[in-house]
Amino acid sequence: MKKLLSLLSMLLLTVSISAESYSIFYKGKFCGIIDENRKVISEPVYERIRITEQGYLECVKNNMEVDFFDKKMNKTLSFSHVTFIWQYSEDEWIIHKNGELSFSLINLKTKEISKGIKVESKENCPTFINNVGVILTFYEEIGKYGYTITKRDGKTIVSNIAQADSEFSEGMLPVLFFDGKTGYLDYDGKLVIEIPLYEDFRMEGLRISPSLFYRFHEGVAFIQTEKDNWYLLDKQGNKKKVPTDYSFTTRRYSNGLTVVENSKHRFGYMDKNFKLVIPCKFENANSFEGKYAAVIYQGKDAVVDAEGNVYFCEEFKK
Repeated sequence: MKKLLSLLSMLLLTVSISAESYSIFYKGKFCGIIDENRKVISEPVYERIRITEQGYLECVKNNMEVDFFDKKMNKTLSFSHVTFIWQYSEDEWIIHKNGELSFSLINLKTKEISKGIKVESKENCPTFINNVGVILTFYEEIGKYGYTITKRDGKTIVSNIAQADSEFSEGMLPVLFFDGKTGYLDYDGKLVIEIPLYEDFRMEGLRISPSLFYRFHEGVAFIQTEKDNWYLLDKQGNKKKVPTDYSFTTRRYSNGLTVVENSKHRFGYMDKNFKLVIPCKFENANSFEGKYAAVIYQGKDAVVDAEGNVYFCEEFKK
């Protein structure tokens, strides 16, 4: 038994060491990519970088040049003169290049490019996660626009939605129905968590959906169920009141931590039990992407790990 446990421990250690983790860092207004050892994988030449829930990286330069990286940080495809870009599914993106008459569908997994894709409108381009997407819909019977949740083949799952987020995150979608019900749908269109609306009289009695547009990250979402009171909601519907002595600036957990700001406008990181794990000592702070989070410390661009160790970006080497 001891030998078996020892072997399992070695296997787990091997997996953790070989696991690849990539993070975003900044030098001035541009960002690049480092690995878990802070080796520069891509120089800071991008205006923005988005790491998808599936592990792809969408990297955009200010002249609309776009580089795509796969989950192993191989640069798969590059495009220039891009006027429109949208994630269409877990592995697919729709793009449009300046001067071209039609849209293209690119698959980062297979590297296939299909041209001549029909897109009814840029404002109504859905993202199909787990084959389910959100479609802008005009409901003639009430004369209002809303949303429909559909399968990729066009089959309707649920309709009569007044407001919805643009895509599912961790299998959940915040919605507000025309009948006033609000909360989170699953992929089957079932309202698995229902949260009552609240009224904010500062907005002339407007009834507010507490879940829009707050996505689940690492199993929890921030919601507002009454004026000026925020809660942390889990997927079982349990909620914990968020303390009011800090501002929760990103309202998103990653690496078990979320960014908070104190009364002196300094930023730090708090865990899901609202314990301040990394003190508020940064002039600015971002959510964790991989092992590190991009921060500004002592006036310099830096990254911080989950233990609070700070590393200045000017010292990174390729």
